[in-house]
Amino acid sequence: MEAGLPLPSSSLSQLILTQDDLKKIAAYKAVEYIESGMVLGLGTGSTAKHAVDRIGKLLRQGKLKDIVGIPTSKKTHEQALSLGIPLSDLDSHPVVDLAIDGADEVDPYLNLVKGRGGSLLREKMVEGACKKFVVIVDESKLVNYIGGSGLAMPVEASESLSGIWLRCKAQNFGRKG
Repeated sequence: MEAGLPLPSSSLSQLILTQDDLKKIAAYKAVEYIESGMVLGLGTGSTAKHAVDRIGKLLRQGKLKDIVGIPTSKKTHEQALSLGIPLSDLDSHPVVDLAIDGADEVDPYLNLVKGRGGSLLREKMVEGACKKFVVIVDESKLVNYIGGSGLAMPVEASESLSGIWLRCKAQNFGRKG
């Protein structure tokens, strides 16, 4: 494991990792893909938070330089600012070198559900502009099929497309609201 990786204080023979420990290990591994000078998509959620924390620490230590982060949510924006990560947006940096984010579900074919945290549009915009996308998840996000967790499916709605949405909804789900 990478030096500096946080591990519980128990002896290795009795090492028990929590779900948060696993998220942190996965996030730290994802950060290893970052190189100085990159434009980064900074994800949202409990797993991506660990990656953003690590990026901030590596910047403070001088191990990363001249990076620019593009956050996928207001919460990530605030976190990155507090850590001293320089920020920008897609208007200024339309191509993102690497985006790191979590997912709500991942099936065996690597199909993802994202957006349950409320940042679906910004996540899609940033991750759609990236050259490389690293998804970090722990085992709790693995499902046999999309929707397999039984949790709500994020739906993006646009006022300009409301007529199309209503027709599609009526065709696929009947006329009930």
